[in-house]
Amino acid sequence: VAVGAQNVCAQAGPGAFTGEISAAMLTDVGCQYVLVGHSERRSLYGESSQLVAEKAKAALTAGLIPVVCVGESEAQRDEGQTLEVISSQLVAVFAALTAAELKKIVVAYEPVWAIGTGKTASPEQAQEVHGFIRALFAFNNNAVLQQVVDQLRISQVGPNRLKLTVVFALTTDYQAVNDNFANPFVLHFRNEL
Repeated sequence: VAVGAQNVCAQAGPGAFTGEISAAMLTDVGCQYVLVGHSERRSLYGESSQLVAEKAKAALTAGLIPVVCVGESEAQRDEGQTLEVISSQLVAVFAALTAAELKKIVVAYEPVWAIGTGKTASPEQAQEVHGFIRALFAFNNNAVLQQVVDQLRISQVGPNRLKLTVVFALTTDYQAVNDNFANPFVLHFRNEL
């Protein structure tokens, strides 16, 4: 069992950041993972993709594995903007991290429209996004990203139902499914089919 946190301060060094949880504090209590860029942090607290990248960097500096969350709203999906949204959420992370750092992150896809609604992304919808994320790495003109594509870990966050887990496990780019109430750290396994 791994321990994870739902947020981390973007400031890597010491200082007066009242109310924030530093990466050092998280490692001190045994955390191994931390969510960055969760849709609720983006929408409720106005966290930009640049801030998400800074949080991922701070987490990595402290030895944590950042779980970089991406996902689109229902309106964005309905308007055909899913892939554009996912790309815009990852660009700053790509720019901020080295190849060695990118190899350590987990990208967690959770469609915002599925949070608390009882709706779930179909295996086809999830595969479309997972494949797109992997393609962003593989076919980007950035040599750093191309070095990372084979080691990229992509998680699908959603209802933790056995049937869904098995169906997702059969898709090409699937690597993890679990909800556990927004903590995607319980079931990490890689599809080697």
